Amino acid sequence: MKTVLLIDPTGSRFFQRHKGLWQPSPPPSRKDTLWMLLDLPEETLEVIDIPRLFGRDRTSYIERKLVAAFQGSQYCTAHSLSGGMLSPGKIMLSDISATQDIDTALEKLDTTLIGIWGSAALLSLMARKSAPPDVMLALPSEHQLRIVVMKNRIPVLTRCVQHDAESEINEILLTQQYLENQRVIERGKPLPLLFLGDSSASSTRLTNAGITLLPPPKAFAPKGESGWLHPIFELLVTSPPCQIAPLPLRARHHAGNLRLLAYLGTVASVATALLINESDISALYALHERANTITTDIGRATAQRDQLTERIKASGVDPESVRRATQFETQEISTAPDANDILRIAASAIAKLPDARIHDLTFNILQDPTASCSGASARDASAGTVPTAGDDTLRHAEIQFKIMLPDELSAHEKTDARKRIASALKSIKGVKVLQDPLTVARNAILKGGVGATDDTPDQWCLSLPWKTPPSETPEQP
Repeated sequence: MKTVLLIDPTGSRFFQRHKGLWQPSPPPSRKDTLWMLLDLPEETLEVIDIPRLFGRDRTSYIERKLVAAFQGSQYCTAHSLSGGMLSPGKIMLSDISATQDIDTALEKLDTTLIGIWGSAALLSLMARKSAPPDVMLALPSEHQLRIVVMKNRIPVLTRCVQHDAESEINEILLTQQYLENQRVIERGKPLPLLFLGDSSASSTRLTNAGITLLPPPKAFAPKGESGWLHPIFELLVTSPPCQIAPLPLRARHHAGNLRLLAYLGTVASVATALLINESDISALYALHERANTITTDIGRATAQRDQLTERIKASGVDPESVRRATQFETQEISTAPDANDILRIAASAIAKLPDARIHDLTFNILQDPTASCSGASARDASAGTVPTAGDDTLRHAEIQFKIMLPDELSAHEKTDARKRIASALKSIKGVKVLQDPLTVARNAILKGGVGATDDTPDQWCLSLPWKTPPSETPEQP
């Protein structure tokens, strides 16, 4: 939980926010985070002009000014009020010399310290945003009065004096007189006063002295038990500039910030890698899902195989014999051409010759198609009968039959009929015409023979591949 430690002349008090209001609380635990606010007379503000310096020269110049102004105090800092890194401007130096009070308070705590701030510096930051450019702020407490003077939104004076009901107006008037003597303001033109407390008892005297009492703006409005400190606490927990604690005191806080940055960097790197490699990751996920599916299918198939093996053993039959029978049925019986295919091929040869007849049809199983038809070599007369790359590895069936053509046909008509029969057979996918009467007659003429006579039945020989068997042999049960 966010905790504020307030140290002033009365001692130290802890505050925590409950339901939007700051209330006194016990000391924080180790898990809480701590902001420290000092409202002590030892706080000093000094504004200096910085020349046009850059980089290391600018940093060294500010460090020398801090050492010269505060004699090397470790509770000091510098905050830019105007200008920029490339232009001259004004810088506010702040310091608190009451180191013993700070060290004593921190020795008793084991809590993550966010930082330490002075009340005058925070009032200056608040006045720069929410008050007129020229104004005097007065923050009374139980035993002291804090005064901060702003001129053109630049702090020119801060005082912390002993406070009581009778002396607070005198201290404000003395501050106005001092500013006139130092020619910070014109004589007879006092600054308006923003009194951060109950001004009902002193408003008449301030008005008679010519001091305008401003109504508090919303940013300075008091709330809850903390009263006028509430807006200061609200600004404090935002970790504004002007933090004066050295780094060793805030090491745990910085380590936590670095750890958070490392986690955020890791998450950003992983998210970037996922976005860049989204397609690859999707492909890997798809492959992973496919591998899981295949593994599931393999497991299911293995279980079915084991069940089948047990059923075969229970029937009293050797599982190896069943496997061989299944393999024979798959690779031999199921893939062999059936009678309907053979008769359909033979019928297609004479489909357009109604007077022709088929005689002596025989069917043989061959391992090598080139050894069929009494050693006759295969002849591919058209592109439609060119075998595919895997045909030679398949078994083939040899079909032989004779075709009786009508006697009334002339020799020329019989030759035309044989050509039509050969074309019809060659157009059937997978069928090779290995022997036909035209081939026999041509070879006989080349060798000097007389060839086939017209009264000799036409002898035809075809090669028909078996159906493609399964690509993988069934695994033994």
